[in-house]
Amino acid sequence: MRVTVKLFGAFRVLGEGLELDVPSNANISQIRAAMMEPAATAELLPTLEVSRFANEREVLAEAATCHPGDVLAILPPVSGG
Repeated sequence: MRVTVKLFGAFRVLGEGLELDVPSNANISQIRAAMMEPAATAELLPTLEVSRFANEREVLAEAATCHPGDVLAILPPVSGG
């Protein structure tokens, strides 16, 4: 199935979003794994490991199941002062 991940923060170097082909009923852990190759090319693996994923309503747990056509956002850690 195909899901879209909108990119924010440090991940913006990869563009505004990624279209990922993942197994049916993939969970967030599988989405994270599918993002490893693009993240590695931009030296973002450490950031990917600590980032969270969200849909339109909530931040998702690693075991949350995705559905075809879902639009997710990756939320990297933020610091401020």
